[in-house]
Amino acid sequence: MVDVSAEACLARARAFERMDEEGRRRLASLAQRVALAPGEVLMREGEPGDAFYLLVHGMLRVEAEDLSAQPRRVGTIEPGAVLGEIGVVTSEPRTATVTADTAAEVLRFELLGVLAVLKDYPQVLAELNRLGLERSEATLEQLMD
Repeated sequence: MVDVSAEACLARARAFERMDEEGRRRLASLAQRVALAPGEVLMREGEPGDAFYLLVHGMLRVEAEDLSAQPRRVGTIEPGAVLGEIGVVTSEPRTATVTADTAAEVLRFELLGVLAVLKDYPQVLAELNRLGLERSEATLEQLMD
Protein backbone atom coordinates (compact mmCIF):
# COMPACT_ATOMS: atom_id res chain seq x y z
CA MET A 1 0.00 0.00 0.00
CA VAL A 2 1.38 3.39 -1.00
CA ASP A 3 1.63 5.81 1.90
CA VAL A 4 -0.40 8.87 0.92
CA SER A 5 0.12 12.09 2.85
CA ALA A 6 -2.70 13.42 5.00
CA GLU A 7 -2.62 16.64 2.99
CA ALA A 8 -3.06 14.73 -0.29
CA CYS A 9 -5.99 12.79 1.19
CA LEU A 10 -7.65 16.03 2.27
CA ALA A 11 -7.09 17.57 -1.18
CA ARG A 12 -8.99 14.67 -2.79
CA ALA A 13 -11.88 14.67 -0.30
CA ARG A 14 -14.99 16.49 -1.55
CA ALA A 15 -15.63 18.03 1.87
CA PHE A 16 -12.32 19.91 1.73
CA GLU A 17 -12.14 20.90 -1.93
CA ARG A 18 -12.97 24.53 -1.06
CA MET A 19 -10.21 24.72 1.55
CA ASP A 20 -6.98 26.33 0.40
CA GLU A 21 -3.58 24.64 0.59
CA GLU A 22 -2.68 26.41 3.85
CA GLY A 23 -5.89 25.20 5.50
CA ARG A 24 -5.31 21.63 4.33
CA ARG A 25 -1.73 21.81 5.63
CA ARG A 26 -2.98 23.03 9.04
CA LEU A 27 -5.64 20.33 9.18
CA ALA A 28 -3.21 17.62 8.00
CA SER A 29 -0.86 18.50 10.86
CA LEU A 30 -3.63 17.41 13.26
CA ALA A 31 -4.25 14.04 11.58
CA GLN A 32 -3.58 10.78 13.37
CA ARG A 33 -3.34 7.64 11.25
CA VAL A 34 -5.39 4.71 12.54
CA ALA A 35 -5.10 1.21 11.05
CA LEU A 36 -8.12 -1.08 11.33
CA ALA A 37 -8.24 -4.85 10.98
CA PRO A 38 -11.28 -6.48 9.35
CA GLY A 39 -14.09 -6.57 11.91
CA GLU A 40 -12.56 -3.85 14.09
CA VAL A 41 -15.02 -1.18 15.28
CA LEU A 42 -14.00 2.43 14.60
CA MET A 43 -16.92 4.09 16.40
CA ARG A 44 -20.05 2.94 18.21
CA GLU A 45 -23.54 4.35 18.08
CA GLY A 46 -24.19 6.49 21.16
CA GLU A 47 -20.53 7.29 21.91
CA PRO A 48 -19.46 10.94 22.13
CA GLY A 49 -18.58 12.50 18.79
CA ASP A 50 -15.10 13.72 19.69
CA ALA A 51 -13.45 13.33 16.27
CA PHE A 52 -14.15 12.88 12.60
CA TYR A 53 -12.36 10.59 10.17
CA LEU A 54 -11.28 10.45 6.54
CA LEU A 55 -11.05 6.97 5.02
CA VAL A 56 -7.70 6.56 3.26
CA HIS A 57 -8.14 2.96 2.07
CA GLY A 58 -10.33 -0.05 2.74
CA MET A 59 -14.08 -0.40 3.15
CA LEU A 60 -16.18 0.34 6.23
CA ARG A 61 -19.74 -0.74 6.99
CA VAL A 62 -22.22 1.48 8.79
CA GLU A 63 -24.88 0.00 11.08
CA ALA A 64 -27.56 1.71 13.14
CA GLU A 65 -30.18 0.33 15.50
CA ASP A 66 -33.60 -0.05 13.90
CA LEU A 67 -36.92 0.52 15.68
CA SER A 68 -36.60 -2.86 17.43
CA ALA A 69 -33.07 -1.97 18.67
CA GLN A 70 -31.46 -4.45 16.26
CA PRO A 71 -28.36 -3.41 14.29
CA ARG A 72 -29.09 -2.86 10.61
CA ARG A 73 -26.61 -2.15 7.85
CA VAL A 74 -27.38 1.29 6.47
CA GLY A 75 -24.34 2.05 4.35
CA THR A 76 -20.81 1.51 3.14
CA ILE A 77 -17.96 4.00 3.39
CA GLU A 78 -15.43 4.09 0.55
CA PRO A 79 -11.99 5.73 0.38
CA GLY A 80 -12.04 9.52 0.31
CA ALA A 81 -15.20 9.76 2.40
CA VAL A 82 -15.48 11.74 5.62
CA LEU A 83 -17.28 10.10 8.55
CA GLY A 84 -18.11 11.11 12.08
CA GLU A 85 -18.67 14.68 10.93
CA ILE A 86 -22.02 14.96 12.71
CA GLY A 87 -20.23 15.06 16.07
CA VAL A 88 -18.00 17.91 14.89
CA VAL A 89 -20.94 20.00 13.73
CA THR A 90 -23.50 19.22 16.45
CA SER A 91 -21.54 17.75 19.40
CA GLU A 92 -24.17 14.98 19.40
CA PRO A 93 -23.34 11.32 20.14
CA ARG A 94 -22.52 8.95 17.28
CA THR A 95 -25.57 8.04 15.21
CA ALA A 96 -24.16 4.74 13.92
CA THR A 97 -21.57 2.04 14.48
CA VAL A 98 -18.79 1.88 11.89
CA THR A 99 -16.79 -1.33 11.44
CA ALA A 100 -13.99 -2.25 9.03
CA ASP A 101 -15.20 -4.69 6.35
CA THR A 102 -11.60 -4.99 5.11
CA ALA A 103 -8.22 -3.89 6.38
CA ALA A 104 -8.52 -0.11 6.41
CA GLU A 105 -6.74 3.08 7.35
CA VAL A 106 -8.34 6.33 8.44
CA LEU A 107 -7.09 9.75 9.36
CA ARG A 108 -8.49 10.84 12.73
CA PHE A 109 -9.08 14.52 13.46
CA GLU A 110 -9.87 15.41 17.09
CA LEU A 111 -12.68 17.89 17.58
CA LEU A 112 -10.86 20.52 19.63
CA GLY A 113 -7.95 21.02 17.25
CA VAL A 114 -10.13 20.86 14.15
CA LEU A 115 -12.51 23.57 15.31
CA ALA A 116 -9.61 26.02 15.66
CA VAL A 117 -8.81 25.47 11.96
CA LEU A 118 -12.39 25.28 10.67
CA LYS A 119 -13.35 28.61 12.24
CA ASP A 120 -11.27 30.16 9.44
CA TYR A 121 -13.12 28.07 6.81
CA PRO A 122 -16.86 28.46 7.38
CA GLN A 123 -17.59 27.06 3.91
CA VAL A 124 -15.92 23.77 4.89
CA LEU A 125 -17.82 23.64 8.16
CA ALA A 126 -21.02 24.23 6.17
CA GLU A 127 -20.09 21.36 3.82
CA LEU A 128 -19.49 19.03 6.78
CA ASN A 129 -22.89 20.08 8.13
CA ARG A 130 -24.51 19.36 4.76
CA LEU A 131 -22.83 15.95 4.52
CA GLY A 132 -23.91 15.08 8.06
CA LEU A 133 -27.50 16.07 7.36
CA GLU A 134 -27.52 14.14 4.09
CA ARG A 135 -26.11 11.05 5.80
CA SER A 136 -28.57 11.31 8.71
CA GLU A 137 -31.52 11.52 6.31
CA ALA A 138 -30.28 8.50 4.34
CA THR A 139 -29.84 6.50 7.54
CA LEU A 140 -33.35 7.35 8.72
CA GLU A 141 -34.78 6.30 5.36
CA GLN A 142 -32.93 2.96 5.59
CA LEU A 143 -34.18 2.35 9.11
CA MET A 144 -37.79 3.18 8.20
CA ASP A 145 -37.87 0.65 5.31
